[in-house]
Amino acid sequence: MSLPKQYRDRVRWLIRVSAAAVFVSFLSLSAAGQSTDQQYPTPVRTNDISGTIRARDIGDSRLTSYYYTFEGGQGDIFINVQTRSFTGDIDVYVLNGLQPLTKIVIYADLPETETGRVIYLRKPERLLLRIQGRTPGDDEASFRIKFAGSFAASTLDDSLRPELPKIDPNTTGEVRVNSVGTIIPSPPKPIPTPVAEADRTKETEAAKEKAAEDVPPGDEKTAVETPEKEPRSVTPDAPVRQEVVITDPIIESKAKAAPPPAKTARERTRRSRATPPKRTATRTDRPVKPAEKAAAEKAEEPDPLAGVRLVISFKDGGMIERPMNEVLRFSVERAILTVISKNGTIGRYKMTDVAKVSIE
Repeated sequence: MSLPKQYRDRVRWLIRVSAAAVFVSFLSLSAAGQSTDQQYPTPVRTNDISGTIRARDIGDSRLTSYYYTFEGGQGDIFINVQTRSFTGDIDVYVLNGLQPLTKIVIYADLPETETGRVIYLRKPERLLLRIQGRTPGDDEASFRIKFAGSFAASTLDDSLRPELPKIDPNTTGEVRVNSVGTIIPSPPKPIPTPVAEADRTKETEAAKEKAAEDVPPGDEKTAVETPEKEPRSVTPDAPVRQEVVITDPIIESKAKAAPPPAKTARERTRRSRATPPKRTATRTDRPVKPAEKAAAEKAEEPDPLAGVRLVISFKDGGMIERPMNEVLRFSVERAILTVISKNGTIGRYKMTDVAKVSIE
């Protein structure tokens, strides 16, 4: 029974489309199923395979290796190789024992390279094809290999091949490294757009309104939000002036002079012993010896330092006066003026505060 012409043309067109789809599916499977494990090579189902090799990172000198397996009958096998930006080797081995049959060395000195080999087999063998190389630049390298002659498709089942772990390039973390261990910067975080900010503000206002509606009557005071306190401005601490502890008070005014310190009982006793009371000569008194007379005259002589004063003037207008007969010693050491009195009082003053020291 013959079909009309229009139906026959339609059936032919469907057959062609189906054949093209099958051919494309075989090519995609051969390109997508590139194995990098020598123990589980990719079975070659067609006489035409192709693939690409991605560029490595700067400083990574490793080569990319793909493994394929196919059958070869008795006779000659013709292998045609076409490459672009590929530098490496293409080897064919006998799968049992890895006996080398041929080796093709390719350099990327030209944009595209085409070469071929002929392999003679005395008996049917299962062969292993290894493609090992890299691209010398940043562009991907590509290869295409065609078989002819006694070539036969592989009969191995690739369902037992384990699936290799895959690394998601979109994974982000605190530290990212490339294939050679160099730290690379993380992708910048997305900046919120004004539309997203407006939506967020609307959601916040809606949540506040819903919370206000849920408040029972009489509790409006608790629902009122308290305004946030403004952060206090932190100012640096004012420099603390180093003060020197002194035992003598400083007179604030020149007009007010410090009263002389009261004499202690010890000084009064010493004074009374040094200056004996005068005695009037009577008939019953014994004659005075010359040594005793000289000692008495010496004791009665006035103190030459009684009228001399130690005056310390300060830059703030204060002043201290000390009679020299009451000062045991005064000295300057490490920018500190030290005045030691005979009664044991010690005064210390910073020389940066002292304007003048004089003896009048």
